[in-house]
Amino acid sequence: MNKALEEVQLSGLTNEQLNDLVTCLISVLQQISIKENDKEIGKLFFALSQKQIILMAEIEVSQNMFKKTNAVFPILTANNYYLEMKKQDRFDTPYLFADEVIEIKNRDGKLEIVILGT
Repeated sequence: MNKALEEVQLSGLTNEQLNDLVTCLISVLQQISIKENDKEIGKLFFALSQKQIILMAEIEVSQNMFKKTNAVFPILTANNYYLEMKKQDRFDTPYLFADEVIEIKNRDGKLEIVILGT
């Protein structure tokens, strides 16, 4: 990102500003369907742990016509400087917000995470 900004003679962003940008991007991309041949095969979700904000993908994986499973994996991450979270376990497994929408707000120049119901 900073390299692209510098190429057009603009100042680069600080690490904090880049983290804010990625956090907003994760928020914008949540709840987007992943499709293959007009069939929904997955979705993007907001996930949150004590240390990270994560855009997670959940997709249906088929080994053959009858055996299907779901795979969940991270797509994009940012540091969680915004919301104090309690660790679910010793691995800091993220909370996955499959049914809630997470809103990012700017309050007095600082980002704030708001968890909305369905």
